[in-house]
Amino acid sequence: MPLSDLYRTLQAWCEGTAAIEVRSLMRAVLFRAGERTRQWDALNDVVVAKGTIARMADFTVEIDRQLVATFRADGVIVSTPTGSTAYNLAADGPIVMPTVNAMLVTPICPHLLTIRPIVVPGESAIGVRVVGVPNETYLTVDGQEAVAMHVGDEVHCCRSEYSVRLLRLKPNGLFNVLRSKLKWGVR
Repeated sequence: MPLSDLYRTLQAWCEGTAAIEVRSLMRAVLFRAGERTRQWDALNDVVVAKGTIARMADFTVEIDRQLVATFRADGVIVSTPTGSTAYNLAADGPIVMPTVNAMLVTPICPHLLTIRPIVVPGESAIGVRVVGVPNETYLTVDGQEAVAMHVGDEVHCCRSEYSVRLLRLKPNGLFNVLRSKLKWGVR
């Protein structure tokens, strides 16, 4: 929402005429040596990625306790539909409408051509484990604080019990946003 619409949107909310969009949050829990150490709720994404050194790390991804793959990459993004147009999109992940009950797993520059982004049901449990680290690997949640990861650390992601409500003057629609911000469809 543009800053110029702030007061009009708040007025519309007070009058009961604002559109309210409900967005799911994702819970991320960090496990170190099998112990739960921290947890966060994310609106956009959870990223496990290498640091500044230009070497890949090794990751294992599981969905609902089933092995998806172990692979070498710059990192792994676990995204909500809201976050599908953020870092996930920049890493060639799919765009998912915010109302879809899903989560996305997108490898960042994987070393295997057969590893591709995956869209999974919103009730899925996604695990990302750091298998090999050439130097520094970090966990970030919604692009905020970076937490150093070690070999064997795991991040478990699932739908949070919480959600976010966004106020709009009028329903904005994903495709209006894609056309205005990303110039989608413009030649």
